[in-house]
Amino acid sequence: AEINFPAEGLNRALSGVFARDENGRVFVLHRGKIRGGKALFFRHYHGETVSADDGGKPDDFARIAALDDAAFAGKLADFVRQILAIKAAAKKDSA
Repeated sequence: AEINFPAEGLNRALSGVFARDENGRVFVLHRGKIRGGKALFFRHYHGETVSADDGGKPDDFARIAALDDAAFAGKLADFVRQILAIKAAAKKDSA
C-alpha cells in the first residue's frame, strides 16, 4: 500500500492529501483510489471518513490521523492493514 503526496499544490491523481481542520491541525487523508476503484474502497473501509473541499470540489476522504497525534504510526499501520484486507476481498470477489 502506498500513500503518495504531491510535492506542491493539488494533484488528484495522487491518493495522499494533507488537510487542515478548523483548529489548525494537519491530517493525513486518502482519496480511496486503489486498484478496484474508489467505490470498492469506501464500501469496505471501516475507518473514519470526512467530506472536504478538494480545490473547490467537494469530495470524500478516509481520515488516517493528525500529524501531531501520538498514535500516528499505529493509525497509519491500521490503515495499511485495511487497504490490504480490501484488496484481498476485491481479489476474492473477482475470482
